[in-house]
Amino acid sequence: ATTGTFSALLAGATLADIATRAETAIWQPQNLPGPNFAYLQHPNHWVMFPTQAIDQLAHTAGSIVVAEAGGGLWGLSLHGSSWVHQATPPIDDLWTGTSRPAMEMTVVARAGLDLWAFNARTSEWRHTQTSAPATLFQGNNTALIVSDGARAYGFSSWSDRWSSVALAGPVARSSAQVQAAFVDDGTSVHAYSGFGQVSTSHDYPEYWRAATLGARVHVHVAGEPGAVSVLAMSPVATHLPIPGLGTLRIDPATMGVLALPVLPSDGIFALRMQVPNVPALRGLGLHFQAMVAGPAAYLTNAVTVQLL
Repeated sequence: ATTGTFSALLAGATLADIATRAETAIWQPQNLPGPNFAYLQHPNHWVMFPTQAIDQLAHTAGSIVVAEAGGGLWGLSLHGSSWVHQATPPIDDLWTGTSRPAMEMTVVARAGLDLWAFNARTSEWRHTQTSAPATLFQGNNTALIVSDGARAYGFSSWSDRWSSVALAGPVARSSAQVQAAFVDDGTSVHAYSGFGQVSTSHDYPEYWRAATLGARVHVHVAGEPGAVSVLAMSPVATHLPIPGLGTLRIDPATMGVLALPVLPSDGIFALRMQVPNVPALRGLGLHFQAMVAGPAAYLTNAVTVQLL
């Protein structure tokens, strides 16, 4: 749909052998013990499955994850072109969505105290560790929440990082829906937002983060009121840890500063942009990230707008 074309022919495939989930599909021929190819909507192509023995398989609207029988994970994103491997011990649990509608995109794998989330947006694995084996999971679309009884852990493909909060008691209620989640520990309700401090809104639904040529795009930066922020954009993504600040996820060689706002009393700055109606820009990804300098200086999450 994003390219307006059909994919290359997958020889021998029949509809009876194909399982679809929104923007991904799996082809498992009836004469084979496991799946053979996966389809990804954004690059519009089929990718062969890993040859390792499959212990568990998760198929979501935006990603496909395989847990190997002897340990190890393989993740494939609807934006990607190849499988991404993560070395792990044997996986105990592979969690996807729990809330309707079943449009989950993010997968969490657990091995003992270790959690790995596969980010369907960035095609990367993100790790955290719990203090006890996690027993509760809630997930839907891009936001999820996990609990080990003492803490709750939240992750979203847009914030692209794990965060946690201490609980005063056992979880009484919990849920996740689209980009938000909550846990009720009997004393307080802890809400988790999956947006991250940098987010965008425009013509397409919020969770797609895609913009047509000529569309309006709003980029939002949230932080401490009165803090000075730097909002930058680059056509190239990167992963560059900076001690004391966080991880720079936009290429410093190609990035440009869009704004240097002081965050207002509500802590939210919005920049309105108009995407040029230039056909050569179709398919380009625009990567946004901010630095916020308030009581402390830090880098926010990064977010990508795909031009269609």
